[in-house]
Amino acid sequence: TKETMNARLLVWLAAVWCGVVASTQGDTIVSYAKKQIGVWPYSWGGGDNNGATYGTKESESPYCDDTHVKGFDCSGLSKYSVYQGTAISLPHHAQDQYNSASCTKVDQSSKKAGDLLFYGTSGSASAIYHVTVYAGSNMMIEAPGHYDNCTGKLVTETTVRTSSLVAKACRFWK
Repeated sequence: TKETMNARLLVWLAAVWCGVVASTQGDTIVSYAKKQIGVWPYSWGGGDNNGATYGTKESESPYCDDTHVKGFDCSGLSKYSVYQGTAISLPHHAQDQYNSASCTKVDQSSKKAGDLLFYGTSGSASAIYHVTVYAGSNMMIEAPGHYDNCTGKLVTETTVRTSSLVAKACRFWK
């Protein structure tokens, strides 16, 4: 649509203006994710298309209360990064992002920087519990979760873990 084209143009112009010059939308996704490294803590329910937000109280153990913690949870970071790189607004839940009609499934052997990697119970695509941004060179950017005392770990870049990795990644860019 014309609105989507205008939104993508604005994202591209903003990226150039802010010095985020990338060769692909995938590279732009990675650039925006990398800007969050070491800046924001994990915050359950935190993050939207525009950046870090205050979280919510976890509905599962350890029941951390992030209503006063500004940051990202895993799907908030991927939602933000993909939107900034493509103007595609994803749902704020890892399983829903994987199931999104906008997701082009690609084999792990074909993944590229800017793709989203998903983790599921025993690697199951129907039991996804975590999402990360693939940065290339076997590295990923993630909002990794809480410490035992409910303090949020900072957004970080780390080696791709293969345990529980879902067989397909999602590409939201062309």
